[in-house]
Amino acid sequence: MELYIKLIDVILPVFFVIGIGYYLGKKDPNFNTDFITTLAGNVGTPAMIFYTITSTGVTLETFIEYFTYALIIIGGFAVVGLIVLALMKKDFVSELPPLILPNTGNMGIPICLFAYGTEGLGVASAIASVIILLHFTLGVLLAKKKFFTENINY
Repeated sequence: MELYIKLIDVILPVFFVIGIGYYLGKKDPNFNTDFITTLAGNVGTPAMIFYTITSTGVTLETFIEYFTYALIIIGGFAVVGLIVLALMKKDFVSELPPLILPNTGNMGIPICLFAYGTEGLGVASAIASVIILLHFTLGVLLAKKKFFTENINY
């Protein structure tokens, strides 16, 4: 029974947030998400990573280890993607990001907490931080063909 209570404690907030997003999307398909995106990106994600490193018992070494593993895996996909795109004579700029930048988001993090405990939370946070970092650097570079622009809208 305790397992089911823990499952509900971890999974219910995920589905609650999904439900709010679904409701708002159905109510107003043109809902302006700028505030939510900015708040989650600038406050929520850094706070989650800071919390993971400081209070879950996950060491910085473990965090850095899995951060490095994620970089290696994404780098491997980038090499394979570049080779395949070159052989197929496809445009690297438009075809490479979906091959190397997964759209995993942060919803898997509470599930990792449930399945693997605090160690799983630390690993999931490390991997999510790599993906987020690459989305906002490499993803922007490939989409805009440069890192910084004067016309970035938040």
